[in-house]
Amino acid sequence: MPGPRGHSPRMDPRNLIAARIDLQLRLHLGTGVDSQRALTDAHYMRDVLFVCDAMKGTGLPLLARQFRVAGERLAQDALRRPGHDAGPPQDWAANTSGFGVSQSPRSPGKAKPVEAKAWFAPRRWLGL
Repeated sequence: MPGPRGHSPRMDPRNLIAARIDLQLRLHLGTGVDSQRALTDAHYMRDVLFVCDAMKGTGLPLLARQFRVAGERLAQDALRRPGHDAGPPQDWAANTSGFGVSQSPRSPGKAKPVEAKAWFAPRRWLGL
């Protein structure tokens, strides 16, 4: 299953950190984690990271921090990919649902909305 940035989970830097967390938890608690599930199930990994944070005096809190930082970096890299930049906010964007302009754009000098065109009249739809 591809991860962020189109990489497979093997290339995801969090995979190595999750494997280290697994080994440390096996050493300290006698039970490990599913490293692949940690990369795909956010709730599962959140719980694992909470356990790591609680294991003071071990290397687990540091590994949990490293996992979170790696995830943030992957998210930032995904936003920087070409084709995913929405650009600066536009004034007309407040009048749209995301599926196209839902209200006619207004220029700053106009106070009332633009009049509907004759071709938009419902009577034309019905052939009246």
